[in-house]
Amino acid sequence: MLPNRVRSISVCTGCTGVPRISNRRVPGTNWGIRQMKTRWGTCNIDARRIWLNLELIKKPPLCLEYIVVHELVHLLERRHNDRFTAHMNQFMPQWQLYRDELNHAPLAHEVWEY
Repeated sequence: MLPNRVRSISVCTGCTGVPRISNRRVPGTNWGIRQMKTRWGTCNIDARRIWLNLELIKKPPLCLEYIVVHELVHLLERRHNDRFTAHMNQFMPQWQLYRDELNHAPLAHEVWEY
């Protein structure tokens, strides 16, 4: 059974399974969750596939939403340029706060016991 936060990602896709940014549909997009060591999320533009780091479940919901929006915006603009920033400002005006919060957080809370 998936935890509530992970299930909430599917809510943003609506009944059709098509992700949305605001009211803008992003058709043909697949997404999944996996353990990643160095990134919160990735986007393969050619395959129209987004992967989210499983560790996001331990972060505040708005940080998870920020990563989803960030990766979906990559389907509209490949690079982190002015156009990308304009899209982020439009779809999530306070995105820099969530980015900064994640940048200061560890990717994982690993416990090393012997």
